[in-house]
Amino acid sequence: MPDTSASTSIADKSAEISMCVRNLGVEYDSEFDNQKYGLADLKSSVGGMLLKKDNRSKVIALKDLNFDIKSGERVGIVGPNGAGKTTLLKVLTGVLPPTSGSIQVLGHVTSLLYLRAGMLPDASGFENIRIRGTLMGLLPDEIEALVQDVVEFSGLGEFLHLPIRTYSAGMAMRLSFAIATGMQPEILVMDEWLSAGDAKFRDIATERMNQFAEKAGIIILATHAPQLVQSVCTRKFVMERGEIVEDVEVIKQS
Repeated sequence: MPDTSASTSIADKSAEISMCVRNLGVEYDSEFDNQKYGLADLKSSVGGMLLKKDNRSKVIALKDLNFDIKSGERVGIVGPNGAGKTTLLKVLTGVLPPTSGSIQVLGHVTSLLYLRAGMLPDASGFENIRIRGTLMGLLPDEIEALVQDVVEFSGLGEFLHLPIRTYSAGMAMRLSFAIATGMQPEILVMDEWLSAGDAKFRDIATERMNQFAEKAGIIILATHAPQLVQSVCTRKFVMERGEIVEDVEVIKQS
């Protein structure tokens, strides 16, 4: 039986944060009718690799992935649509169970895959900050410190008094990012949504991520923006058809 545990919190905060993935795979049967539609239609509608048997198709979303990520690393995951980037992030955060292989995680994983994930839409920004802090086990004075940090970093001002269902995508991103990084996550997993912010906010978000990583955290970021990988990441995974075809160091440009 493979170990499919997505995260294991550590009591000893001095222990090294890490992620170890071995022979990781995700596959599922497609409901696609091969007699009614052609294989080309199926390839255009899903990512990964395809196996045909009788009139059924099996989608191999991730295939035999192996990698280690250590404290301080910032990994950018790139590749075309359907390459498996988001599927990999979902598996690493426990949203989607793998069908084969194992994931060993030392450290708490904070997911920012969805802008309003974990937020109460009818609660204000301030209320959501305090609720998130309470759920994370912060003490009252720590929650108030978090509130102050989010106010200063997010720049949302009076909008924090409004229900977050009224927020634009960019505003929701600012709030989610500010809360998550204000609590100093050990492992931060992010999807493409950072691009929802304006250029100024992306700059300060990049600086905040750099500061976080320097404190021995891990960042895993899926994106279509090469410049974001270049400015934030120390390592890059290139994915195609559910596989990591390149794992290279990111060389900072002077």
